[in-house]
Amino acid sequence: MGTWGVAIFGNDTAADVRDAFRELIEDGRSDEEATSEVLRKFRESLADPDDAPFIWTGLAAVQHRLGRLQPSVRERALEVINGGAGLHLWEDAKLREKRKAVLLKLRGELVGPARERVAVRRPRRKPSPVQKGQVFLLRLPDGRQARFRVVAIDETRQGDWPIVDLIDDRGRAFQQTGEYLKGKWKRAQYELVSPRFKDLPASEDLEVVGVDRAEASLIFDRGYLMWSTLRDSLATLLDDPKRMKVR
Repeated sequence: MGTWGVAIFGNDTAADVRDAFRELIEDGRSDEEATSEVLRKFRESLADPDDAPFIWTGLAAVQHRLGRLQPSVRERALEVINGGAGLHLWEDAKLREKRKAVLLKLRGELVGPARERVAVRRPRRKPSPVQKGQVFLLRLPDGRQARFRVVAIDETRQGDWPIVDLIDDRGRAFQQTGEYLKGKWKRAQYELVSPRFKDLPASEDLEVVGVDRAEASLIFDRGYLMWSTLRDSLATLLDDPKRMKVR
């Protein structure tokens, strides 16, 4: 389990549980069927004392917010909250207290009135504006254009996300570094996501200028950004040779 925040869904396990339950409901499964399927899918994590608390609180939270809280899930989540299970994972006392406050807020929701049932529909998939092998220019906020090569398309439930390398006009890939990389350099590769249709780039900001069929590898720790975030970031990074350059 990766813990990165104090929020209910601020870790991998709880976020995965939330997504799994919602997707099953989107696919037309009943509340009971979705609950059973999630618990089956995460049965190994349920046996882990560090992971189990996040499964019960995450599942209870998403069910409550969708107006589909199952009594058995509610009771297990309350046991977790009342017993302080999982709080030891926050070694910093201030963060631990913040996490405790988040859990107490969830407890109040679980013992309070049930929410109205929320209609859940499968999201419309967002198309990729570019295809594998294409080279395109993306207009930055300052008017400059950044060049990219589409390495692959990640076909997800929400849409087709292009995975791209930032390249120069000779086709050479950029490398980037930052404080989180501790002085190491890695290829400037990004997976561009569009949670909403309006997050897709405007046609006037994107121009396909060629094709490059050369195979390029995917890197595990590539960046995951929205198109707008990438545009804003590169407007600064391309001017900083200490963080971005062709190597």
